Order: sequence, then C-alpha cells, then structure tokens
Amino acid sequence: MVMDPKTMRPVKRAAAGVAPVVTLDPASTTQEPGETATFTSTASGDPTPTVQWQLSTDGGSNWNDIGGATSGSYTTPTLTAGDDGNQYRAVWTNSEGSATSNAATLSMDVFYELEWIDLEFVNNPTNLLLN
Repeated sequence: MVMDPKTMRPVKRAAAGVAPVVTLDPASTTQEPGETATFTSTASGDPTPTVQWQLSTDGGSNWNDIGGATSGSYTTPTLTAGDDGNQYRAVWTNSEGSATSNAATLSMDVFYELEWIDLEFVNNPTNLLLN
C-alpha cells in the first residue's frame, strides 16, 4: 500500500493495463471459386485492443495489412483459384502491446468439368476424327 506523504492516507495507484491476449484464432477453411471466406479472431486486454487483419500470399514469409479490415471478423472479396494457399491473421494492439493470432490457410476446392469427346474411326483405325 502506498501512502500520501502529506495526508498519510492510502493512495490508489492507477491500475496497470494488460497487453492483448488472443482468445480465438481464425480457422483454416476450404472454399470454391466465386465464394467468399470469413475469418474470425478475438482477443482480450485492457484497454480493449483493436485489430488489423493481414494477408500473406507467400506461405507466411511476408505479411501485408488488409485495408479497412479492422473488426473481429474479416470477409474476403470473391475468391478465385489463385487465392489457394493465402494465409490470414489478426494483429491485436493496445497501449500495452500487441498479440498476433495464428495464421489460417485458405484452400481452394478447384474442380474441373470434363467434357466427353466422341471418337470415330473413319476408313482406317489410325485416323481419328474428333467430333
């Protein structure tokens, strides 16, 4: 307990803040082209931490902030096959420090429709015509 030297009464000290702690990491997901994906993270801390989502397109070697992605959930733009392997993470910050979530990986479920091709033999079985 700390005493005020003039009044000899106890003095309340300002409570120390608490750095962010990630309480929910975003989950990896598999989506199809044309869909979107939503990632969610939460953190505790005092004062309440703010969040900035980041994207890595190179397996986690480099991370870039996603403009405007500053809420607990982030929804991607419409996905393409080229988004396969992208990673997303949340960086939580307050005046006491920061904490980074584990990365979630986006996998694209890319499928191709095969079209049957009819083959006909004409006069000679070694000459094929495609219809």
